[in-house]
Amino acid sequence: MNIKKYTAEELQKELNRRENMAAPQPVEEPDLTKLKEAAAEYIEAVVDGTSVDSDLGHYIYEAAMEAIYGDEIFVWINDKEG
Repeated sequence: MNIKKYTAEELQKELNRRENMAAPQPVEEPDLTKLKEAAAEYIEAVVDGTSVDSDLGHYIYEAAMEAIYGDEIFVWINDKEG
């Protein structure tokens, strides 16, 4: 991102927008389906003695965040972090 193309006013407006974003709240009834599937895949690999996909831990993290905060949690995180 090249911030030089934005005015100071535009940058301040974006900063204010990000600072004022309300934190997401946990959903009332989490859908644990994806989390259970990813965790089961991890356990299955350990039991079978096969190599565990190096990205599987990250998939479990993503599934947990989406289960607790909803499918749009990473949209909020990406908006907040820029």
